[in-house]
Amino acid sequence: MALYLAVVLAVVVAVLMPAARRMWYGEPYPTADPDVTAERLQDRSRWAYDLLDLPEPVTEAWNFVEDGSCQHRGYQYLAHWDEPVEGVIGLEHSWGVDGIEENTARAALGRLRGRLESEGWKPTHDLGRESARSTSLNFWHLHPKSGLKVNARWHDSRKGLFVSFHAPCARIPDGHPRKDEPTHFWHPDGPF
Repeated sequence: MALYLAVVLAVVVAVLMPAARRMWYGEPYPTADPDVTAERLQDRSRWAYDLLDLPEPVTEAWNFVEDGSCQHRGYQYLAHWDEPVEGVIGLEHSWGVDGIEENTARAALGRLRGRLESEGWKPTHDLGRESARSTSLNFWHLHPKSGLKVNARWHDSRKGLFVSFHAPCARIPDGHPRKDEPTHFWHPDGPF
């Protein structure tokens, strides 16, 4: 009987220890080259821009890739939850155009939303608001497999249509030229 209990206890410990370690230390961030990730985000932005089929010419409002800090995971960091993890970033490509009328924006964002959902992206937030004084269209979608997020929005005050693609946090590989830089900020040529 003692041998049986020892075996059961060993199996329970073997199964629970990895789970307990993950909870205490947190899931490690994957490693990804930020330049490759930035290009992937820009490719997605070009795809979205083409799909929106906006009337030309458009007036570019902004177009940039930047990083954001990522927080520690795991219970051991609860006292330091707001401190960024060194060498781990989440990249975002944001772009926008001005001068888009509401009917054009509604149709364009409807095409984008429909295509995202047909490709398996899941809606996470619908933040659009309409009142007698103002209208805003705003939604977020998540791609479950890649972890990419997209935010598309339009507001009548500026008549600006903006799209942002966000990559999940990832560790910059050792030896990468940007490994020790505090921030990253690129002004890409695309999608315009």
